[in-house]
Amino acid sequence: MTLRSFLVWLVLGGAASAARNETLCCEPSRCWPRVWVLGAAKAGTTSVALALAEWVCRAKVAGVNSGGPAWMAKETYVWHRVVDGEIDPTALGEVMGELYPPRPQCSHGFLEATPTNLMVGRVAAVARRAVPAIFWESLRFVVILREPVARDVSAYAHQRKKGHVWVPGCPAAKFSSYDDYATCVLGLPRRDAPEFRNGLWAGMYAAQLRAWWAVVPRFQFLVVGFEQHLVEKSADFLPRLSRFLEIPEIMTSLPRKNHHAPPSIPRCETRDLLAAVFEPENQKLYAMLGDAKRHPLEPPKRKKATPPTTVTTNADEVLAAVRRERESRRAADGTVPAASLDMSGLRVVQEMGSEEVGEAIEELFVAAAESIARKESYSFAVPSRSASNQAYVPELDRVVLKANSSKRSLANVGQARKTAIMTRVLSLVHEVVGKGIHVTKRDLFYTDVKLFKKQDESDAVLDDAACTIGCPRSCLNVVAADKGLVVGRLSFLEDGDPIDCTRMGVTGKAIPSYIDKITDVRSDAEFILLVEKDAAYNRLAEDRFYNQFPCILLTGKGQPDVATRMFLRRIAAQLRLPVLAFVDSDPYGLKILSVYMSGSKAMSYDSNSLTTPNIKWLGLRPSDLDAYDLPDQCRLPMTPKDIEMGNHLLKEDFVRKNPKWVAELETMQRTKQKAEIQALSAFGFQFVTQVYLPTKLKQGDWI
Repeated sequence: MTLRSFLVWLVLGGAASAARNETLCCEPSRCWPRVWVLGAAKAGTTSVALALAEWVCRAKVAGVNSGGPAWMAKETYVWHRVVDGEIDPTALGEVMGELYPPRPQCSHGFLEATPTNLMVGRVAAVARRAVPAIFWESLRFVVILREPVARDVSAYAHQRKKGHVWVPGCPAAKFSSYDDYATCVLGLPRRDAPEFRNGLWAGMYAAQLRAWWAVVPRFQFLVVGFEQHLVEKSADFLPRLSRFLEIPEIMTSLPRKNHHAPPSIPRCETRDLLAAVFEPENQKLYAMLGDAKRHPLEPPKRKKATPPTTVTTNADEVLAAVRRERESRRAADGTVPAASLDMSGLRVVQEMGSEEVGEAIEELFVAAAESIARKESYSFAVPSRSASNQAYVPELDRVVLKANSSKRSLANVGQARKTAIMTRVLSLVHEVVGKGIHVTKRDLFYTDVKLFKKQDESDAVLDDAACTIGCPRSCLNVVAADKGLVVGRLSFLEDGDPIDCTRMGVTGKAIPSYIDKITDVRSDAEFILLVEKDAAYNRLAEDRFYNQFPCILLTGKGQPDVATRMFLRRIAAQLRLPVLAFVDSDPYGLKILSVYMSGSKAMSYDSNSLTTPNIKWLGLRPSDLDAYDLPDQCRLPMTPKDIEMGNHLLKEDFVRKNPKWVAELETMQRTKQKAEIQALSAFGFQFVTQVYLPTKLKQGDWI
């Protein structure tokens, strides 16, 4: 079956028309394109855009309203520039406001028809992240596929006519025949890179379409063939296009624009060479479209769940399961002392006082001085913190560092600067511990900006220094700026000052960087609720969730800092309370949970003081999306990076040891859907505090 006949078969079966969403993808200050015409250059996108012009507004592009060519309005050239790093993704909202200002006459939305939107695969993921989720079901995608060789011949003719150079190294004006031009292009690499997008890659539709179908449901697409639908049977195709886009019937024939006859017809040998290049890609395309044809194109029907709308406010009923978990934890006391295990071949750091740290640094400097006295260059034996030098210890449920180390010498040209930084950092730490004060990592960096250049470098060497000395980083008296927050049923002394976390304002107390100054920790809480993000934490704090259900609320505001991790371990161990985690239903939420529980590879040498074992995953879990019937507009498709991270986590020991975690993660990978905690606000802004969490706690629904 040829590509031409296959597309006739596909379209005659028809693409599903989804229910109209009245929002039209507009916010008060800007709109987002609702109709996307996806097609490579010279595939007919201009003709379709002109046919839709009466009902679908085009972008407000500079030059269009001042006598410039009308076709420019369909092409914004925005999305691939985000991929290429020319436009900051965070500025897209402002850009959309300039291109698509809300206008009453645009009753059927706006159009985007830049050819690179199909040819640049990563545009799909960028658009999926940028366009607000509430608008996604309103978007429609018209994909135009033209026979690859015919498209390339037309592209060659267009370049010669307009003087364009679409393929660097093969300017069309240089070649009097398409055969010579094709020979040049065939000699270039075929890949999705800026300099090759308009070459042969432009006709390799399978990979391009796959990138879009990975993030957008199939029912939102209408795939058509250029020759058979736009050229030969446009009178039949256009009514179907109108129904698909839910606009009034458009003209009965398509305008032909930018048509240029080629100066020569390709020879059979050239066509055969190109066919050999495109045929494998065409076969992949047939398989993709055939699979889409055989399966329903409507949105998948889910079995409707009935989420709870009310729950008892009786704390004793809600917390019964929590109390059983607490008593079970205290009876088991699940921590395994490292001393009882065979730790040979592993590096374990020990808590040190300031005097011990100072003496250890002095020993390193004495050894360096002795080397210099022998007229030798000095060096440090620095433990390797690479991934290959780390191991997961199941009994401890954490990542630890192996004993391998490497020599860092001043005499080695490649290591001289890092050795100098190490020397400077050690001397600064010696000064700090000698004075008995604390400084921030930023303070440390600014003591010698010319040497350190970037704070990342001084930060990394600081960890190397702690590992070399053999103590946790906190013992160096160099701390990060405050990040985490805590509120609820907790009190302690901070350097002698009393702190009551129920009386620290709405958002609570910043977790201090000086954990060693915290004493006399007390609490009447039943559990600790670890919240991934500060937005959800703020909701819980403002609603005083900790008063109704006695608990301690804690957040690291995303990826946690060292102080937050140390603080959690300290209070969980000292108070012997269960820790329940409330994170996003995505691979990165689980990754953040793993950092609290099993440690990060970057600081595996200090995992003993930074990890809190046996944290329970309360929510938001992938199974909750259907159990609570989370609306489709609140669910997000997983990006390729999300899927990659999910696959990586399924191989991690800390996940594999828990079959229920594996099942949840596999559900996420299978459905390719994720959701943030804030998605629960679709049921009401206080649904989390009044229904969701009390229900989960009452049912003991954690894993």
